[in-house]
Amino acid sequence: MLFKIINYISYKEIYLKNIKLSIFWIVFSLEKIITDRNYSKIREKGISISSGFYKWNRFKEYQWISQNTIQVKVKGIFKIFDEEIEVQNQDKEKIDEVLQKFKKE
Repeated sequence: MLFKIINYISYKEIYLKNIKLSIFWIVFSLEKIITDRNYSKIREKGISISSGFYKWNRFKEYQWISQNTIQVKVKGIFKIFDEEIEVQNQDKEKIDEVLQKFKKE
């Protein structure tokens, strides 16, 4: 009887630990999705994308891949990253102007 009680308690502890771990990963994933959607910004000193902040001297090129989405290429430490940034249509001309200014050939 005592063994069954201990076994039951152990099972409940493992079960609760798995639930807590699952909740952690769900919350972590949601936070990452929300942050990535809001993180991409064109700033005065560089460009912020989900993989980090890159100064303009690391910015390589860009292209419009849809009406309101830009694909940018930035030089990381070991490789060149391709990232997509969603923009508002009314900002498209301003963004195009800024990116042309800092684009490296």
